[in-house]
Amino acid sequence: MVEHRVLNSPLFKKLSEHPEVINAMAELVEKMAGKGVSVQTQPTMQDMWKLLHDADIKRAIENVSTKIKESGVDLDMQDIMQMSRAMQDAGQGGKMRF
Repeated sequence: MVEHRVLNSPLFKKLSEHPEVINAMAELVEKMAGKGVSVQTQPTMQDMWKLLHDADIKRAIENVSTKIKESGVDLDMQDIMQMSRAMQDAGQGGKMRF
């Protein structure tokens, strides 16, 4: 079961103490999906261009970054994308909340 895998991952265990980070990531995934960009696959250059020039996406990325820094959790972009994919795989559609 994917949800079990997500809940037991080392990354999720680190983040479970900081729901504000997960919520910010979920909001970013939700906004990306609303713009037609999925975290399930590598974004195309066109997708990247679209995201880099979208004010809502920029704010969501800044919010994720801020929440990560405030939490003190050491995450890189690969960790963030892995967690975002896991949330979508779990059928949460980027709406995982605590």
